[in-house]
Amino acid sequence: EDGRMDELQAFLIGRRQFIGAKEALQDTANALAKLRKERRAILKADLSAAEKQKYMKLINEQEQYYLQIVPNLERYIKLPSITESVTDRLSSLI
Repeated sequence: EDGRMDELQAFLIGRRQFIGAKEALQDTANALAKLRKERRAILKADLSAAEKQKYMKLINEQEQYYLQIVPNLERYIKLPSITESVTDRLSSLI
C-alpha cells in the first residue's frame, strides 16, 4: 500500500499544473459570454450608429485580449508531466 500512496502522490504532483488552468479557462469563457451579451444589448439599444460603433470597438478590443489568452492556456495544459509513467500505471489500475 505504501508504494501505491507514493504513486498517487507523484501523480497528484505531476498534475498540479492543471489546477489553476480550469479556473482560468472558465473565467475567460465567462468574460467572453459577458462581452457577447453586451454586444447584443448595444445592437438593440437606442443609440446612434456612431455611438454603437464606439462601444462595439471597445468590446472587440476586450474580446481580442481574452482570445489571446486561450492559446497560451492550451499550450500550458498540454505540457508533458514528468510523472507520465506513473500516470500510465495508475490509469491501467482503474
